Amino acid sequence: MNIDWDGRDEDRPLQTVFSKMQPEPFSRKTRALNTKIIPALLFAFVSACHDGPTVVRSERVSAVKQADGIRLTNLTDKASGYFIVDLNTLALIDWRPCETQGPDCLRLPANGSILVPFDQIVVGSAASRDVVIYTWWVLPDIEGALHADMDDPVRLRL
Repeated sequence: MNIDWDGRDEDRPLQTVFSKMQPEPFSRKTRALNTKIIPALLFAFVSACHDGPTVVRSERVSAVKQADGIRLTNLTDKASGYFIVDLNTLALIDWRPCETQGPDCLRLPANGSILVPFDQIVVGSAASRDVVIYTWWVLPDIEGALHADMDDPVRLRL
């Protein structure tokens, strides 16, 4: 292969060709990309090291960890029932949602918010690190019998 590199035509091995190449300095585009990627990677790293969210949300409810309990906010126009249980206890208990439309069952008012103290969490203790929050509506079926319509449970790190 004859290439004129320095004014002479001669066969040069590929290593010589690459050794003459100089790396290009960072372009503006590369610098702009780095100024966006590095903060995003840093944010992802810091988020991964965090204990977990202190605010979670499902389609129907949001839950926020506060100093004295968990604040549940109903995001719908229907009153909801709720059940908060320690994650480590969940497999050990047998429960089912209530299926009445009274205030003793539907304790989370429509578009309302309540504070559930930590001592009211089922088998919650000072050692609790995670809770699972179940919410539901009570609706009639085709025949008029009431049943619980469950929302997706959410996990909240304490």
